[in-house]
Amino acid sequence: MGWIAGLFLLAHTVVGQVQVPLAGAGGAVAQPLLPPQAKAALLKIDGTIDRVTLKSLERRVDEARKAGCTLVIYDLQVTGGYMPSALDISAFTKHVTGEQMSVAAWVHGNASGAASVVALACPLIVMADGAGIGSIAAEDLAPAGVAPSPLVTDLEDSAKRAGIDRAVVRAMAIPAVELIAVTNRTTGETRYVDRANEKILLDERIAAPGGEVTRPWAESAVVDGPNSTLTVLSDDALKMHLSRATVNSEADLRATLNVRGDLVKMDLDIFERIARWLAQPWVRFLLLVGTLTFAWVELSHPGVSVPGVLAIICLALLLGGPFLTGLAQSWEIILVLVGIGIVLLDLFVVGSVGMLAVPGFVLITVGLVASFIPRSVGGGLDYGEGLVSLRNGLAIVIMAMAVSVVAFGLMARYLRLTPGFRRLQLLPAARAAGNSDVRDAADRPAGEAVFVGALGLAHSQLRPAGKARFDQHLVDVVSFGPFISAGTEIEVVSVSGSRVTVRPRRPVMLEPQQPPATDGGFA
Repeated sequence: MGWIAGLFLLAHTVVGQVQVPLAGAGGAVAQPLLPPQAKAALLKIDGTIDRVTLKSLERRVDEARKAGCTLVIYDLQVTGGYMPSALDISAFTKHVTGEQMSVAAWVHGNASGAASVVALACPLIVMADGAGIGSIAAEDLAPAGVAPSPLVTDLEDSAKRAGIDRAVVRAMAIPAVELIAVTNRTTGETRYVDRANEKILLDERIAAPGGEVTRPWAESAVVDGPNSTLTVLSDDALKMHLSRATVNSEADLRATLNVRGDLVKMDLDIFERIARWLAQPWVRFLLLVGTLTFAWVELSHPGVSVPGVLAIICLALLLGGPFLTGLAQSWEIILVLVGIGIVLLDLFVVGSVGMLAVPGFVLITVGLVASFIPRSVGGGLDYGEGLVSLRNGLAIVIMAMAVSVVAFGLMARYLRLTPGFRRLQLLPAARAAGNSDVRDAADRPAGEAVFVGALGLAHSQLRPAGKARFDQHLVDVVSFGPFISAGTEIEVVSVSGSRVTVRPRRPVMLEPQQPPATDGGFA
């Protein structure tokens, strides 16, 4: 009985030490890919790969480390993004793997472009059914003696770390690289190589039994031909060792990666999502319209201040969102600010928007359009995606300016009819008998007081628009020439409809009086 009890306990202990996998929708996993993980963090990556993604991953990985997680899983539900940000995330991920933390990627959907760079940086990749990886870029093959691009260098380093054939990642980034599957007829091993290495393998000879020399390697398939970049689906990714398992649910994920404890989910916080939302093209269009419209209201109705504050807020959001995501660069923002400074200099110092403001408007337009164009890996213009972004940026800026012009006209005509805003604008001129009479705030005729050459006082600052008083009439005027401060004596230069143009009063030069004529000095 003692022997029987001992054997029973021994069998129970052995069975208890076997890692029993968790069954998911895809069935049980025969052998977990990692040692037991007490706690893991699931970091969702969606939207676009950009600078916000990088900063968010840095924050969440740090939180996972402090929470005692030994495994970080990138839950990739994203396609494409900005390649410079993807390379920064790749460098960060490889640094994390050297800090006694395991990193894995769980790929959903078609993780192409920048998303593939992020996935390949992880030492371990698992993919859902039908998911894809690859089609990273369309780079030219570097000539002999010329160093490959930073993107190709990073991909080759990722392949070396994960034990992936180097030619596979090169075919994802370089259209000229052909990928060939070559199979060993003796061992059944399959390698994925380019044309040059295929020739080396096919020419390889080994001695067979009986002294016969054979060629063990034979071409089995052309995986990717020239003039295209490679995309690999989940089933083929298993054969190429890009993916280590097919995972369709969190239960499968826990079993495959041997997560025995908590699986903590971490997502972008509210500020990171706001920054990404502000970088969307339609949001930037509305912010540009708001910036131009509020600036016009402030300049045409001085002393209100609220529209000016709103214009500054819209401008800050217009430039800040793309800067945080990595879409806009510092030099583009500087161009916009310098252009605005030139326009304001012309407006306040010269007193009108003239030829001096033209370079300012040019700088503003160039900076805004350039902020829509993503920076390439080499720092120049990507002639594929870059030209598309240039076209979209031009369209958004031109449309926003056109909408703003329409808004200016509508506000100039109907703002006075809006409750709460009628104090910002005086009533328009009445048109009688083909003539335009200027009216004041009480709708009193001012035709007799306002005419070319009439004198008055600047009631508010004219920069260039403002209010002036002629006798008892308060009239909207526009200065011609320099900035005019409140209380300055002015004169009317022209009257056209409801538009009254004024300038500072010029001093009257009196002619010297001639002495009375005398009759030759005789009385």
